[in-house]
Amino acid sequence: MNNASAAVFVNDHLVENGNVTVENNTAETEINIIASTVDGNLTAENNTAGADIFIQDNTIKGNLQCEGNDPDPTVSGNTVDGTTDCAD
Repeated sequence: MNNASAAVFVNDHLVENGNVTVENNTAETEINIIASTVDGNLTAENNTAGADIFIQDNTIKGNLQCEGNDPDPTVSGNTVDGTTDCAD
């Protein structure tokens, strides 16, 4: 999801054989990426939220990247097989 201006929710999703990219969004309220399974990488970068950004309780087979977000995301409870590069 790119360049959205409303709230962004990626909750309880299964992404097989692919990546999840959430970047360059300006959400009036919040951005949530919660309780999803991603067979590839999860990237959440350069997003702005009027409230909070949550990246929690996900299973990620690849890497987790979440930089350049405002505010810094709350990142917790994730299982990441690759590397994690997040400002928190």
